[in-house]
Amino acid sequence: MKKRTLVLIILASLMVIYTGVSWYTGKIIANDFDQQVSQTDTLINQSQHFMTIKTTYSDYHQGLFSTKLKLKITATENNVLSSNQSQILFNDEITIYHGPFPWSQIRHLNFMPKMASLFYAMSEKTNPKLWQLTNKRPFLQARLSIDYQQNLNLDIHTLPINQANLANNTTYDISPGWLNLSVSHDRKQVNLQVDFDHLNIKNNVLNIDMSDLSMHGQPVSQPNSDWTYQMTAAINQLTLTEINRATQNPQSIKLNKISYSSQIQHDQTIGLHNQNSLNVEKIIFTNQLKSILLNNLTLTNQNVSTNNQTISGSLIGDIGHAQLDQQDLGTGHLKIAFENLPDSLLSRFSDASVNQTDEQKANDKIRINIDDVHWQNAQGMINLKLLTQLKNVNFNLAMQGEDNVEKLDFVFNAPFNTLAYILAQVANSDKPEVSQANIQDAYQSVILLSALLQNSSILQIEMTPNRQSSREAGIYSDLHYDNGQAQATMNGKPVDAQLFFSHLKLLK
Repeated sequence: MKKRTLVLIILASLMVIYTGVSWYTGKIIANDFDQQVSQTDTLINQSQHFMTIKTTYSDYHQGLFSTKLKLKITATENNVLSSNQSQILFNDEITIYHGPFPWSQIRHLNFMPKMASLFYAMSEKTNPKLWQLTNKRPFLQARLSIDYQQNLNLDIHTLPINQANLANNTTYDISPGWLNLSVSHDRKQVNLQVDFDHLNIKNNVLNIDMSDLSMHGQPVSQPNSDWTYQMTAAINQLTLTEINRATQNPQSIKLNKISYSSQIQHDQTIGLHNQNSLNVEKIIFTNQLKSILLNNLTLTNQNVSTNNQTISGSLIGDIGHAQLDQQDLGTGHLKIAFENLPDSLLSRFSDASVNQTDEQKANDKIRINIDDVHWQNAQGMINLKLLTQLKNVNFNLAMQGEDNVEKLDFVFNAPFNTLAYILAQVANSDKPEVSQANIQDAYQSVILLSALLQNSSILQIEMTPNRQSSREAGIYSDLHYDNGQAQATMNGKPVDAQLFFSHLKLLK
């Protein structure tokens, strides 16, 4: 009897202690909640400039073992062209279970001590449509836990959907999804993983088909770096098909094997350094008349910002092979370099404020160098180059006058043979080869169209090969301006600077 009484006393004491610790943990959560919400918003908003995230809460009720509140998360697009209306991302009631052993974890047989654990299940009230599509079960479930060192772990699971909605003739085939996010107490270690097998939605107007989406993000070790974060994403296949209601003819775009990688590095020497790479193995555009195939599309981009106000970098793009129906159109290449572009411009004219004086705004030089843009086919190459250097530029990049242009170089070469071959291919895309007669007909069409441009001051039309310049017959342009020189040149002819800009229509 005495042993039983002792056991009961010990159990009662443990319950009292646990209740006290749980209540005290609830007080700690209440005291730190505002700060945690603010830090999370700041972390998200500093990592990108496209939108501003704001989290608010109401109806905060703390109990002995749990706290209930209503959480609202909104996003506002940072775009001077947008209406600045907020979009609600989340607005629902949540329950935070207090540590040291939150009930939301104990019921899943997880006995690891935690300061707090949050469990959320999407309700019918939140989204009645998803509730019906999942047979009256929560489509989304989320578990968030925070330990006593302030490390955070988030797990989100979504249920599969496989239903047909007869009311709007729509079918849904969506696989389960999973997201895991872990953040260290100092916010320097952020690990992200997303896996999603497939999504297929079909109706009378639009079909969406996606398979094998994965995303991974983690910090990586780099010498002489304050921090470096790398993210990769991949989609095996994405197809969008639109059905024309009038003709019932489909048109679609299909992308195979999409991969994306991004690495952001920050150190005291170079500031912020961002490297991005996008690869698409195959893109196919089809409609009832034509089919366009692009093989091995690649885009690489580097950005460096030493002052958090301007960005310098490069963009390189390649198309390994392009095909129109049965015609091989050739390959394409793009190479652009830029210096001192405002950070807000690359963030789609973000209206986020930049702390600059008017004097600083008026003395930054912007340089854009389109080093090489060309398209090459079996008959030759069309290429373009442009170098622009601006001074005293206001960072809104409004239309500048001639006083803002320090240097401008433009070169364009388009031989008639290359143009005619492209035109012949487009006109005979249903054939595996174009005949010499097809090319000759296209050549005559190019000659007639070029004759209309003979009076242009910007373009130079060579109707026959120019032995002096070793140029084929074609359309050319060679423009040069330097504010350190008295005159500009247009296709080898010296002209007054004012006349030069009037031809380019840059004067207000």
